Amino acid sequence: MTRLGTVQVDHRDAVERLRAEPGAWLPVGEYRSQGSADAAVKAIRTGQWPHNRPSPYTAGEFEADTELSEFGVRVLARYLGTAEQQAADAFNAAHPIGTPVVAYPGCRPEDDPNDERLVTRTRSRAQVLGGHTAVVWVDGHGACIALTHVDPFRATDTSPEANAARYVPQNSRPLCRDFQPKPEPAEFWCATCGWNEPMHDDEDRRTAIAEALKCLPTTPTPTAEETP
Repeated sequence: MTRLGTVQVDHRDAVERLRAEPGAWLPVGEYRSQGSADAAVKAIRTGQWPHNRPSPYTAGEFEADTELSEFGVRVLARYLGTAEQQAADAFNAAHPIGTPVVAYPGCRPEDDPNDERLVTRTRSRAQVLGGHTAVVWVDGHGACIALTHVDPFRATDTSPEANAARYVPQNSRPLCRDFQPKPEPAEFWCATCGWNEPMHDDEDRRTAIAEALKCLPTTPTPTAEETP
């Protein structure tokens, strides 16, 4: 039992109940004053207990709030998950499977500018691996990659790399150099490679498509959900 203000609340029991129902708002305890309830809310959110006592809460993993009750002020809380789970959830909410990304299987470019760099797309939802690292799987690479090593392209990014990552999975042919129009009304597209006419004079797009083609899986690879 832990005493905050003048009311005893079993916070260790509260932590167990909250972890058992992630995302659900549950009552933690009743307090006689708003001040003592606010102190409990702060302690739950920050993981810092009064007088430097050990806290059952981990900073950032819990949200807390108050509401008036018949006997004073009730503290409510919910479990948000670990920082890694929150990172995976945020990634999934913003980036569906198939999102164009730049992935760094080894070092990020700020650590080693010569290390491997993949312009590719995600092929799974992000998840927490081993309870400690948020990861995602991408086309052209068999193993998962930490989210800290994956940079999604912005939806408004129309760079050659971003467009190649988006469209190469639908057209896995390299951009040829001799444009041959399809019959009308599709004469804007090349009968040989399937890419449009203006792209044939753009070496940056030709290079980007060639690099994106290298990322396409040559054999079926398991998604995150299929990986044990």
